[in-house]
Amino acid sequence: MPGSATLEIGNLSTEVQPRLQVTLRQRKYFANRFRGMNQYKAARSAGYSETYARDHANKIEMSVRVGMAELLERAGITDKLLAENLIKGFEATGHCGKDLVEYPDWGTRHKFLVLVLKLTGRLV
Repeated sequence: MPGSATLEIGNLSTEVQPRLQVTLRQRKYFANRFRGMNQYKAARSAGYSETYARDHANKIEMSVRVGMAELLERAGITDKLLAENLIKGFEATGHCGKDLVEYPDWGTRHKFLVLVLKLTGRLV
C-alpha cells in the first residue's frame, strides 16, 4: 500500500496508513528507547548527528511519541485495549500437577506490574 507503514510489535505486524509521517530514523529511535537507551544514545544510534541528538533530544522524543501513538491507534491498539490486556496480566494464572490445579502466576503478574509502572513513568 503506497504511503503506508508497517508496525511491528512482538509478533504483531500490522500495515497502517499513518496521518503523521514517521521516518525510518524515528522508528529506529523508538526501538532504541524501547530497548532502554537514554534519549541521546537512542538518537545517535538511530543516525542523528551528535549535535542534533544533544541539542534536540526532547524534540525528537516528543515527535516520535506523537507519531508512534498515532500508528498504534490506527493499528487498533487503543488505550482501552491496552488497559484490558494489562488487567488480564494482573490476573494471570498457571496450572500444575496431573489434575492441573490452578494457581496465581506471580512471576507473570510481577512482569505486568513492572511494565505498567514503566509505561506510566513511575519506574525508570
